[in-house]
Amino acid sequence: EIDPHIFVDEDGQKYLVWKSDDNSVGDTTTRIWAQNCIVNSSGLTLQGTPTLLAESPGLWWVDSFTPGGALIEGPEIVRRGSYYYLFFASGRFCQSSYSENVARSTHVLGPYQKLGVPLLSTAMVGYRETGEKLEGPGHAAYMKDSDGQWYVIWHAA
Repeated sequence: EIDPHIFVDEDGQKYLVWKSDDNSVGDTTTRIWAQNCIVNSSGLTLQGTPTLLAESPGLWWVDSFTPGGALIEGPEIVRRGSYYYLFFASGRFCQSSYSENVARSTHVLGPYQKLGVPLLSTAMVGYRETGEKLEGPGHAAYMKDSDGQWYVIWHAA
């Protein structure tokens, strides 16, 4: 299990969101999960059972380090209005196939509908100061400031 993220909903309920590391054991499908949790000075306590939010199949542009597979990772949930947006990276880290993606739902635990194209891909990002093409944008973090302005930060190689 990797890439943990804590989502806090408007009602104060907290959810641990993560990617099961299925590809590390040769599985061609990777999965994103969420589970209610309590976070306090004693640590994190999971409540209930995990809920499957997304699986990697069905994204035509996605590949994996596992032959024939599709890899998704780096989940983060953002709520805006009545929708929950599940952002996630896909493809091979720091390769031209790596991209940032999104799915949305009207409930934090889904079901989520994936966007049919990448949200951010190598073709959409620029160049280094040296003129070298940036590749593999993904595994983004989303932040809203006190004025309500949203920002996104991602890595690329």
